[in-house]
Amino acid sequence: MLLLTLCVSFNSCQKEGVYNPKQKICKIYTEVEDWEGKFLLQEWTWDKDLLIKIDNWGLTFEDGEDYPEIYGTDHFYYEKKRLIKIDHGDGFYSKISYNGSDYDKMETFDNSGSIVMSASYTYKNNKVSNISLTLKTEGVFEKTVQAKLFSFFLPKELISKTFKSFENTKKSNGIDEMNINLDYTFHGDNIKVIDVLYSYMGINFATAKVTYVSHDTKQNPFYKKFQMVVVPNAGIGMVNLESKNNPLEVVTTYSEELEIETITVKFSYTYDGDFPVELTESQKIFGMEITTKLYYDYK
Repeated sequence: MLLLTLCVSFNSCQKEGVYNPKQKICKIYTEVEDWEGKFLLQEWTWDKDLLIKIDNWGLTFEDGEDYPEIYGTDHFYYEKKRLIKIDHGDGFYSKISYNGSDYDKMETFDNSGSIVMSASYTYKNNKVSNISLTLKTEGVFEKTVQAKLFSFFLPKELISKTFKSFENTKKSNGIDEMNINLDYTFHGDNIKVIDVLYSYMGINFATAKVTYVSHDTKQNPFYKKFQMVVVPNAGIGMVNLESKNNPLEVVTTYSEELEIETITVKFSYTYDGDFPVELTESQKIFGMEITTKLYYDYK
């Protein structure tokens, strides 16, 4: 299956739940090795200006060949055009509560009804300033849902680190949760820095800094338009909803004990007017350049 990166908008809601740029994204494609043409990653379904469903496509291997199929669907539920619930499938779902027009808390439940993750929000000048995450090590935490939940808040470069830390926490006697604290710094209408602190039982054990070095001057089609979006395969992270413009370079540094790792990701775009229709993401790993492409179809 192709890994999907999800992100949640944490801005103060304007026309809550409504996505209304000049065009609405209806399909997202990528390129897959040995696959002829562009491969469909997602298909978005709308009810007027409300996004109500995202079908996630992947590849399954059968009889010696790869076949595309829908392997998961996210459903979005609203109350007075404000997102209140996300059904992730397999009995997992998230509930969102508000403080006025701002997010107050998001809680995610497993298929037994136990809370596996909660997030609390703080705002300053109508922008998110802090998110405090609590990940529960008890209960059921299905792997694909776990990846989705982590990627609500973290760039994909930090997902594997968070997986590893979460598993290590689960194995430690007497420890039943892990905490992740995220502090946000803005430059104008774009995110500049996200400072991340990992801890359990009051003990800090790792830090990360995500720096958005530069942005373009074009319109980010997701900016402050609605509260949940999936951006598959790209490491854009939540900036895709929080920044007015599109990121050009992102540097992520993770530090745990004596281990320090820095990853630089660069983005380039092809535009139709003021909106991107093609995104190219490039990063160097062990001296090799890895490139991912996304294509947006609008309606």
